[in-house]
Amino acid sequence: MQIHDLCEQARNTACACGAPPGCPCVCAPQHYHYARLARAARAGLITTEDFAQVIHDADVFQGMDTVTDPGGDAMRPADDGDGFQYETVAELIRAYVGRYGFQDACDAYGEDEVRAACLLGVLT
Repeated sequence: MQIHDLCEQARNTACACGAPPGCPCVCAPQHYHYARLARAARAGLITTEDFAQVIHDADVFQGMDTVTDPGGDAMRPADDGDGFQYETVAELIRAYVGRYGFQDACDAYGEDEVRAACLLGVLT
């Protein structure tokens, strides 16, 4: 399995960073935490051999370290975990800001991502 495929399978689990199933990790849309991939392996979504392939080059890592999804697309549909669908992660973040406020969104998604999503909303 390619790393992109493994990340897609891991996306079906929740992550310790707060990302619910169906959403990218909150640190950056194209990054997935090793812990999330490990959770996917425990859930049977990927094999332990596949997980070993992902961590193969890491000498030392922590669960909250990330792997980059080389085929990831931050501009694809996202689900907020409450049943609301958004066409892009940026829309999901803007909705989060509207619901919970800017600071809570920054805590959940990171200030750079929130500012970028809000700027994108103004430009489009």
